[in-house]
Amino acid sequence: MHARSLCLALLTACAGASGEAPPTLASPTSPRAASPTSPRVSRPAAPDRPATPGARPPTALERGLLRRLAREAERIRGLRFRHAVHVEVQTPAAIARHLDAELDEDDLRRAERVYRTLGLLPEGLDLRALVGEVLGAQVLGFYDTHRHLLVLRDEVAATLIRTPGSAEATEARAVLVHELVHALQDQRLGYGRLLELERDSDADNALKALAEGDATLATIFYSAEQLGRSPGDLLASRAVEEMAGDLFPPDDALQDAPAILRVTLLVPYLAGLAFARRLYEGRGWAEVDRAFDAPPTSTEQVLHPRAYLRGEEADAIAIETLGELETAGWSVVEEDTLGELELAVFLARRVGEARGRAAAAGWAGDRLRVYERGGRGAAVWFTTWDDEAEAREAAAAAAADPSQRVERRGRAVLVLRGLPARLHGPPLAAFERFSAALAPRPPRSPSTAAP
Repeated sequence: MHARSLCLALLTACAGASGEAPPTLASPTSPRAASPTSPRVSRPAAPDRPATPGARPPTALERGLLRRLAREAERIRGLRFRHAVHVEVQTPAAIARHLDAELDEDDLRRAERVYRTLGLLPEGLDLRALVGEVLGAQVLGFYDTHRHLLVLRDEVAATLIRTPGSAEATEARAVLVHELVHALQDQRLGYGRLLELERDSDADNALKALAEGDATLATIFYSAEQLGRSPGDLLASRAVEEMAGDLFPPDDALQDAPAILRVTLLVPYLAGLAFARRLYEGRGWAEVDRAFDAPPTSTEQVLHPRAYLRGEEADAIAIETLGELETAGWSVVEEDTLGELELAVFLARRVGEARGRAAAAGWAGDRLRVYERGGRGAAVWFTTWDDEAEAREAAAAAAADPSQRVERRGRAVLVLRGLPARLHGPPLAAFERFSAALAPRPPRSPSTAAP
């Protein structure tokens, strides 16, 4: 599935309120911070940037505020802007159109096909409309790495100027710091270029978690400063987790959304925060910066940072061509790796969230192939696990759904869904060959962490 270029700030509340001038934050500074360029905020009137309907340039007052917040983002994050950040103030309708345009129709169709086949989306659900509903009410601002554009909601801009001491303005300033960190990632760490690369869903979720966790940690440090607290104080206690909970309060549209949408939207922020914190506690922001040079390749590495630091890689899994299925009229429509994060949602459908997460925690690799015939979907899913005990746990959770066939061989587990029983033979034979050749343990590579 294709990587998205939008970094969406699903930040709807923020702890803390404005007070006196915050104390200086002694953050470790990255070597990439050596640019002398001062942060600037540009008008959106460049010739190569056609005006967006429903958008306007920031006013002089708004530009001054954005420049101050850009300096805060630079100082806290230990990076310097290379050039001006392009800014537009947009109406909610313009933001909705912008976000809708980013939802590629082919990507949506593939996602619907995959997740319906796996039983993760109900029949008849309009995924585009649901994503629009969930995001429309939540997005106060965002940074678009494709256009290198910071977008601010117009009523949020008005609140920042008219009632700067209000809780709403405090929240909006935190959102802007978050999005300015994304702009720093784009300019200094190559995040936009990374997003342009094709990758499987699991690696895409992992990269998104790195970026969102980094920006969320910086946002929490900024918010804490407004309360007179230092990063050291936060990291020595559970205050980071507590403030993260305040950043993501319950939202009706999101809480009512299917778990696969809710989890893939929220977990990159929360698990990514824990991942970024683990890196920061090692060697400060420089360690987070280095992670953009060698991003986590799986959500396992994000959910369990030690796996990233120890260089634990996933099994390489290939499903051989199943010509008998294609001869029978079943066409391959998608092949992907979903990873621990999405497998946990899949396993939780019948056994509950806690058991699903626990069963998925032993993930060592997966490869999913989705077929379609006459509008019906079928899935052939090879998965591997850290050892046989983990494989047994995963197989038991998957087998709780009687509509699918589950087979285990050693530390490998096969899931078949939607395929007529008369066609089970070819994928079973392929799975037997795959599991017989599987190494007794997952691969390990040299650590991605600095020595």
